[in-house]
Amino acid sequence: MPIPPHNYGARIGFDRNGLYVSVHNGSADLRTAQTCYAIPMADVVAADGPDLSHMEALRGLEIEAFPATDPDPDKPPGAPAALPHREFGDAASKLFLYRITWSGKKASISAAQPVPLSRTYRSPNGASRQFQAVQPAPGLKLRADEGRRTLSVFARGGSVFGCNVAKRAIDSRCGILWYEVRVRDGALVQEGFVDAPDCDYLAPSLAVDSRGNVGLGCTRTSATEFPSVYVMMHGASDSAGAMRPPVLAVKGTTYYRSPPSGNTNAIGWENYSSTCLDPEDPTRVWTCQEYCDSAVERQWCTAWACFRLDPAKGR
Repeated sequence: MPIPPHNYGARIGFDRNGLYVSVHNGSADLRTAQTCYAIPMADVVAADGPDLSHMEALRGLEIEAFPATDPDPDKPPGAPAALPHREFGDAASKLFLYRITWSGKKASISAAQPVPLSRTYRSPNGASRQFQAVQPAPGLKLRADEGRRTLSVFARGGSVFGCNVAKRAIDSRCGILWYEVRVRDGALVQEGFVDAPDCDYLAPSLAVDSRGNVGLGCTRTSATEFPSVYVMMHGASDSAGAMRPPVLAVKGTTYYRSPPSGNTNAIGWENYSSTCLDPEDPTRVWTCQEYCDSAVERQWCTAWACFRLDPAKGR
């Protein structure tokens, strides 16, 4: 694929109609810094494929525009694919939503539709020490800025869901902003925020199960808790924006060791985070997250955890 050699990470999504790969194109203008390559699904799964002859390069998109994963096998040919993302920078007061539609094997994309949030959130930024996360001593503070990037987008039932690390205020701890937007008109269906005064939440990703429950995985860390894997859920019948209490999935056993990065006097915490559905049982959610389980310097540890909503227990 003719992807420019810029190491800003590719984002991939799909639906019944196409496969979508969104990448940074090298533009210094964040309003035009992303390109999405759209390939007809029939060409992706062709017996002698993948066939890229009908691939469209949809250029000039807002940075971090992320194509949704939409596993609906009955999605109509005319239903759009969604590319949402949160406003990028030191603060965020809105989302952006693009829609990709198909005419035969030709893809086209809409203009970005702004979707206002209920308030302005602050964004983790490694240049400011107030935007760093804490781990137990003698571990250094962790840069939380990778979490402001969108790491997963999931579509279900005509809506698109996403999440990011964000903060209520510049001096509060890192939390998780998550949202649901109706694709057809860009209406904000729900907006939720998870944080706590004594810990930081890092690098979240989510998926939506076959019953409409939102499953979210992340790392949690504090001055008394080593970086650990946590999961949480929003039930389809819960109040809009509500998230059930976080559940420890994989406990960290030590602090992360690494020299400081840049001039921030903090160490990098990356974005190895992914959440998806079990292909044999779509009521089960799998998440892969970072945690700390090694005394070797600069050695990342990741773990998979499987979870689902238990209606009988209300969690």
